[in-house]
Amino acid sequence: EAELKSNPMMDALGVKIGTRPNAKVGSINVTGDTNIPFVYDFMRVFSPSYYQAFKEGKQGIIRKDGQTILEPIYDLIEGPDYPIKAVQLQKKRGLFHVEEERWILPIEFDRVSVSGQFVTGE
Repeated sequence: EAELKSNPMMDALGVKIGTRPNAKVGSINVTGDTNIPFVYDFMRVFSPSYYQAFKEGKQGIIRKDGQTILEPIYDLIEGPDYPIKAVQLQKKRGLFHVEEERWILPIEFDRVSVSGQFVTGE
């Protein structure tokens, strides 16, 4: 049985994030069905529809319905601004558009940046 955590944003969406006795985190809907399996060490809300998932020191992106968008194999997923995220694998970086679920720049750059409607990779 999952221990559910109350969160006003998640409650409004009809989703509960909980922890199983094995201390893994997942998500169930209001009817009690599992949306996201309880296999993650931690989850962070990006938006009402997307979560950043942490597993065994790696990071990925999961949709609210449980669909894995980016497997948790990446070393870092961070700003600059939602919905565009910088993603790092080993020492290379790329840019991923979360809502469009597509790569803007592949992971092959030492540095990436976003300025207005311009993206750059060096």
